[in-house]
Amino acid sequence: MSSAPPPPPARPGAARDAELVAAIQAGDAAAFAELYERWVDRVHDVVHRICWDPDVTADVVQDVFIRAWKGVGRLEDPHAFGGWLLRIGRNVALNSRRGAGRVVLTGEPEVRTRVEDAAPSWSDPHAAVADGEIAELLWDAAAALGERDAQVLDLHLRHGLAPAELAEELGINRNAANQALHRMKQRLGAAVRARVLWRGGEPRCAELARALAAAGVTRFEADAVPVINRHVTTCDDCDERQRLSVQPAAMFSAIPVLAAPLALRTRVAAALTDA
Repeated sequence: MSSAPPPPPARPGAARDAELVAAIQAGDAAAFAELYERWVDRVHDVVHRICWDPDVTADVVQDVFIRAWKGVGRLEDPHAFGGWLLRIGRNVALNSRRGAGRVVLTGEPEVRTRVEDAAPSWSDPHAAVADGEIAELLWDAAAALGERDAQVLDLHLRHGLAPAELAEELGINRNAANQALHRMKQRLGAAVRARVLWRGGEPRCAELARALAAAGVTRFEADAVPVINRHVTTCDDCDERQRLSVQPAAMFSAIPVLAAPLALRTRVAAALTDA
């Protein structure tokens, strides 16, 4: 008789989160302070990528932790704290932007063509994303996946949430979540390679420029990726230029989490103390 497959590995840190949640549910309110310190930077990063405005971000982060403090006692699975908290952050941030237009992952200037031309030499993910322009190229490519998929992939790759923790966000069961995330990583790779050839809207290949113009593509968004990738299948030069020595998903994972400013941390901590 075959045994059941082993459970997927737990997210690093999930065990300590679970201990703290259990302590809170047993009446140790002070344990929430450690949870706050463990997660405030990640919540800030997720919220900032949606809201951008520092004042709005600060308001949302405070709201998220107040909601978490009020709801943690009812959390059924203590190991799910991280995914639960970041989902609250994402949802509150999106609600704060409701009616304000399309939410995007990046609002930074276009990446300079120097970075795209150096793409084949990228070899160390952490060294690559230390260059802010490469990081923005990756955000630019991620945005082409669409708002939900890009943000879910961000939670998985940069914030370490396991497929099981993202199943509810994706609206599918845990087994399907792993396959869905695998497909998202493949799409991210295709988008990054396409972004390399885009070169700020000025491809080195004249034929690619004509293909983009014929398709009416004037910005690097979702519709640019299939046009560029179709062209690559017929152009050896572009195929060579977009080859990368490091996986795009690995580079995206290496983008540092944006730490919460001291003033924001102090403000939210004070609000939690009052609560």
